[in-house]
Amino acid sequence: MSVDDTTEFTETVGRYLRSSGDSKQYRDTAETVLGQFETWLRRRDLNSFEDLERDGGQIIRRYADRLNQRVEADGIAASTAQMYYNVISGFLGFCVRDGVLSRNPATTDRAREPLPRDDQDRTQQFWTPDVRRQLVEYTNERACEAIKEDGLDATQAVQERAFVHVLAYTGVRGAEVFQVSGDDREG
Repeated sequence: MSVDDTTEFTETVGRYLRSSGDSKQYRDTAETVLGQFETWLRRRDLNSFEDLERDGGQIIRRYADRLNQRVEADGIAASTAQMYYNVISGFLGFCVRDGVLSRNPATTDRAREPLPRDDQDRTQQFWTPDVRRQLVEYTNERACEAIKEDGLDATQAVQERAFVHVLAYTGVRGAEVFQVSGDDREG
């Protein structure tokens, strides 16, 4: 990209990141993915938004194919490839709303077709029923003992019991309940 085109791309990325809400984790991820995408474009002599306007469908299809190659080489997971593509698509959608592009080339079936499928079953429970039962019984016993000894001051054991029950019976992931490092949301 020329200096002017690089500046325009960088400025547009900056506007996109500022408009992307409160999640620092998403902004950090998007900044990394968009930086990699810019490098990928530059290495192919795709020098401006005009290139994306003119040949965007083909360019994004080639990018999706590159993501698929990385999955096949075990460089990234299919879910990661999908996430990278979705970040690029979100950015290009912003470019449409921002007036930089007239359409989002990443939303076409043709562009998405080379993406690897992400068929992983995310409903899998990693605790066997027996392990879950043992863990729940253990935390129940600890909480009961703590309540007998400390009464209303038995907060630690009771909180641990509550967390174990939430994790054991709801299917929620721990990362959805507990604050993740680098995530500036409260809670």
